Amino acid sequence: MLAAQSGVRVQIVTPHWGDSSIVHEVTRSYYEVLVAAGVQIWEYTPGYVHAKVVVADDDTAVVGTINFDYRSFYLHQECAVWLDEVDAIADIIADVDVTIAISTPMTLEYLRSIRWPRRVWRAILRTFAPMM
Repeated sequence: MLAAQSGVRVQIVTPHWGDSSIVHEVTRSYYEVLVAAGVQIWEYTPGYVHAKVVVADDDTAVVGTINFDYRSFYLHQECAVWLDEVDAIADIIADVDVTIAISTPMTLEYLRSIRWPRRVWRAILRTFAPMM
């Protein structure tokens, strides 16, 4: 969020359909504050996206199984590969661009139109986020 607020382009793609409805609702509970801060979020609707990919400055990438949560960092034995100044990064960027092109953008207008019962449900679930 701080990076986006400082002018860095931050793009996130999440699946439109999650493998756990509870975890998916918790994920969505963060969208509005992130988008308001300048983060661009899309939901991938053609299927399920489970990739964990970070690209920085068009010359560095991290690809792996690691979720950005407590379990992945401290409990599970996850792995990732750090790529720096290799040709494969151009392919990764192209894949991300295609994925974004066929995904649905989460706009502030849409996010603010979500009805209050759903917002309350997400706020309740979010209190359990550290355990998920």
